[in-house]
Amino acid sequence: MADFVINEWLWADLAGSNQQKAQADSLAFIEQFTKSNHRLVLLEGSPFDQKAWSLCESQNPLHKHLSKLFVLGVRQDPQRVFILNAQNLPALPGDLANRVKPDDHYLVQAQLAVPGAALVTTDEPLTVLLQEAGLPFMSREQFLLTYFGIHN
Repeated sequence: MADFVINEWLWADLAGSNQQKAQADSLAFIEQFTKSNHRLVLLEGSPFDQKAWSLCESQNPLHKHLSKLFVLGVRQDPQRVFILNAQNLPALPGDLANRVKPDDHYLVQAQLAVPGAALVTTDEPLTVLLQEAGLPFMSREQFLLTYFGIHN
């Protein structure tokens, strides 16, 4: 089992903002993730969580279907998700707190709250900081291919 913190690329993919191929890849990811032994590390109320609920409210039938798959298959399955509360997040070490963009603090804090969790991101400056800090990370492409056999 592996634990993953995923940034908001998933919601841009599922909403169709990153082209149809990315949407199909992310749908395949959710379908496979629900059957895997991996967990999503999620901060309740975070931008990631808010975007998930926003997709649920979409009037687009495809968006409703995709968000329902996520909510029922991941968000509400205690074997697929580890939900953190903001009061339980560790503070970022000073160097990281100063270098990580404020909007990304919650991602790194969630990662630090679950030892061994890897952060999956498309944000290249963030990956540089994670690498320098010795924290595990993966690109979206590497994650989808390595864990789910999804090619870009």
